[in-house]
Amino acid sequence: MVSIGHNQARRAAATARPTIKSVPALLVALALLHGLLYVWLVPPWQAPDEPAQFEYAALIAALGRTPTVGDKDAALDAQIAGSLVHERFFEYLLGHPPPAPPRTLDEARTIFFMPSQIGGDPPLYFWLAALPLRMLAARPIETQLLALRLLGVLLTACAVLCTYGAARELLPAACFAPAAGLIAALQPMFVFVGAGAGNDSLANLIGAAIVWVLLRVLHRGASPRRVAALAALALLGALTKRTLLPQTLLLMLIGASWATTRLARAPRTLVGRLERGSRIDPRGRKDGCVVAYSKPLRSLRFGFLTDALGVSAGALLIGAGTCAMVVGDREPGTAADWTESVSRTGAGRVLEAPGTARPALEIAPHQVVVQELPDVAAEWAQNRELHASARVWAAGGRARGTLLIDFGWASVEQPFDVDARGRVVRLHTLIPLYCPYLHVGLRATAGTLYADQLSSESDRRRGLNLLSNGDLNSAALRAGTPTWQLWRYLHGRELAWIWRSGRLLEPPPLGWDLARIFFVSFWGQFGWMSLPLVGGTPWEQALWLICAVGLLGTLAWLATPGHAAWRRRAVVLLLLMTLVGLLLPLLNAYIQPRDHAIQQGRYLFPELSPIALVLALGWRTLLPWRWRAGGLAVGAAFAVAFAAAALHLILRFYS
Repeated sequence: MVSIGHNQARRAAATARPTIKSVPALLVALALLHGLLYVWLVPPWQAPDEPAQFEYAALIAALGRTPTVGDKDAALDAQIAGSLVHERFFEYLLGHPPPAPPRTLDEARTIFFMPSQIGGDPPLYFWLAALPLRMLAARPIETQLLALRLLGVLLTACAVLCTYGAARELLPAACFAPAAGLIAALQPMFVFVGAGAGNDSLANLIGAAIVWVLLRVLHRGASPRRVAALAALALLGALTKRTLLPQTLLLMLIGASWATTRLARAPRTLVGRLERGSRIDPRGRKDGCVVAYSKPLRSLRFGFLTDALGVSAGALLIGAGTCAMVVGDREPGTAADWTESVSRTGAGRVLEAPGTARPALEIAPHQVVVQELPDVAAEWAQNRELHASARVWAAGGRARGTLLIDFGWASVEQPFDVDARGRVVRLHTLIPLYCPYLHVGLRATAGTLYADQLSSESDRRRGLNLLSNGDLNSAALRAGTPTWQLWRYLHGRELAWIWRSGRLLEPPPLGWDLARIFFVSFWGQFGWMSLPLVGGTPWEQALWLICAVGLLGTLAWLATPGHAAWRRRAVVLLLLMTLVGLLLPLLNAYIQPRDHAIQQGRYLFPELSPIALVLALGWRTLLPWRWRAGGLAVGAAFAVAFAAAALHLILRFYS
């Protein structure tokens, strides 16, 4: 009897094993098929930013280096513009052909807004995409675009595989991992965006891989190889797209907190502390998980206070390191945020200006020094009076200059004469509603000028200087340094402005509609975010219900005792990743003018892996165990129907 039962169990295990092993292959095949359908149905250039993304990669293939903003290729421009016309790009997006066919991308951009990605997005994906473009340089441009789309489909299928692997790591249950994988493989917008030529596909893969490796670290321990893999993925993410910033910053905080906590609990000697950070005790196992070992503590069950102290210390370490980098990369003799209007290089600054012994701008004859206000700051002045002022003087003799306000299509100037005694010059004007940009500056017409106490205020809120560094006490960062690049990458000026202006205390731009727009576009807003599938349909209510129940189920899972400590930490981390990922587009809305605060759900796709895991775990928790297989079948049927509805929408629109 025992032998028969034992043999039956072995046969059952042998029968189940191939099924489990076949799930990843089936998910990858499903993701590839799903992506290829979008490649086939969506005409060229109809994925978001495809022309600009293709231009970036094609310029790298042609130049052999990362292009700058001024780099142009006349032949490439003509090819892309001709293909846009041939493939009815403008008819699909505008509903009619252009009055005159554009001959270059710049002419095409005057017809439809599609800003260049060069100088804005990090270059990693575009270097990868340049490889097939270089091999296909002699082929038609549509064939080259097809190659980049196929690359995106492959990267998206790998992201689905990483999502499945992360789910298997978190909870190796029969229905859990396939459910998470199906959410990723059949999510219409995720696959549609991944099937386009753009850096979203690589960013989504890196985001899913980070989640997988991070769960392996929590489950099996922080080995040097796994830590190195996380660090490499974080670096690759920073070089790919800003949408990976939430995960990258969260990883930095976790790493600093973990290191601080481990060192604080280590033996007193430095050698012992370093040794303890990498020592694993094979005896220290719980639920199949290898945990770090130490004499006073044999598991990762730190208390809430210890965790909070570790996070705080980690944040302080990151902040101190950032401040040290900023201080080290500042360039003495320059003024932050003030640039020479032609070369856009740092304007001169003297530490002891003649007559004041304080910092001042030095403006040579015929030089113009300006500050370009961030768009979000310029919004405050639109349709209102703007008051600008500065104290100016000459070192010797007399000098002439002009205080100016430039709002894009026109400028207002106030000429003045000064001597060594100096004077305060003031200028005010009404800023129109149409204001492409807003610059406040000074021009030296004759002689050398010195200026300080620079200010610009709007009638909307008097007392708030719209200009930053008006006292000229902050030195500029050296152009090209890592800190300078990071400051631009993180939109440092915009963030600093909304912080000191109090904009963060205002209601979120678009209010509740922002959350709804973001939710709807996350699930189904195709084309150039212009073909709605979800908004105002029963799909929207169904998806809200699915997400709400999944979140409640996950919270119920956390409230249930008996789960391994590392799994609890993992689920909390998944929720935190999702929350931080949601906060990024909200913050992005604050640093943009309200008229331009268009948020796209695709910005959250690097977080699709933790979202899929949370939804699958929540529904698995609330369903009785006997219903879970049936629940998986019903969920798969819903996902297939949803994906089919999206494909039908695409087919109907582009046929």
